[in-house]
Amino acid sequence: MAGPMFCTLFDSGYLPQGLALLRSLERHVPGMGLWVLAMDDRSHRLLAALQHPQLHLLRLEDCETDELRLARRQRSWGEYCWTLTPFLPELVLARDPDAEVVTYIDADCWLAGPVDSMLNRFQASGAHCMITPHAYSPHRDRTATAGTYCVQFMPFRRTPQALAMLHWWQRRCLEHCSGKLGPGPLGDQGHLEDWPVRFGADVFVLDRPALTLAPWNIERFWQEAATQPCLYHFQGFRLFRLGPLLVIRATAGVPVPRRAFPLLFTPYLRDILGMLQLLPRAVLAPRSLPSPWKDPRGFLLLLPRLLFLHWCVRLRPLPPAMRGTLRG
Repeated sequence: MAGPMFCTLFDSGYLPQGLALLRSLERHVPGMGLWVLAMDDRSHRLLAALQHPQLHLLRLEDCETDELRLARRQRSWGEYCWTLTPFLPELVLARDPDAEVVTYIDADCWLAGPVDSMLNRFQASGAHCMITPHAYSPHRDRTATAGTYCVQFMPFRRTPQALAMLHWWQRRCLEHCSGKLGPGPLGDQGHLEDWPVRFGADVFVLDRPALTLAPWNIERFWQEAATQPCLYHFQGFRLFRLGPLLVIRATAGVPVPRRAFPLLFTPYLRDILGMLQLLPRAVLAPRSLPSPWKDPRGFLLLLPRLLFLHWCVRLRPLPPAMRGTLRG
């Protein structure tokens, strides 16, 4: 029997995070498979060149319908990625007849430990889909978030009930998938708000939210999760170039317990840098920060972030994949 099957989507800008996700799945989920919807040609070409036996690729152009193409013309790139999210598990179920459960996982998630504790809870529930609570820390400002439930780890069974949920979600995301606060749900996950009522026992709400740590709840659950972390959602994690150095922003605007760095951030960065060694030289281009020794704006832009926005900056030599002139 095939091992657990996962799916995600990203473009070349998120390729380092996507590769780290793949590495963590290899480590913690024996026999797994990962389907990736490559959102641009560069990411598809680089992933295909890896010839990874557990990696399965989909091209964006092969998956788009006329409705999706219309949505792409009317939305930002991020909004369009959210629009595609509910379509991806069904695409994988159609292409992989051996998969009885397909789990959507965000590309900026990373497994710090086995996912058995989550998947076993889902299997025991008898439900056809699982959703995970944000479970915000008490003082977190929720005005910039998207409701009660997070689109980060969502298993779907191969059942009519699961497909009905996906079809409902697909229609809603085609109708509305805005990245701005205003009328209607925010992003793709705002549509999950009433799922426990709408779908009843068909949807299982993860009963141990500490298994899915993220910037919005790590302060609340760190003591519970520190001894056995499972999944961490690296929302806000970005890579920048500062001259010959790689600058890593751990998270944006959220303080992180210092003890989390050796257990989560350091090994995540190690996975990113290790997987980037598999790529050819000069195929990625991280966003550049103005050089402090050539442009005074470098200090003006960097120092406030260090002092006031809870950036945790790590400096590393630029990996070969990010050196030199970008190749098309």
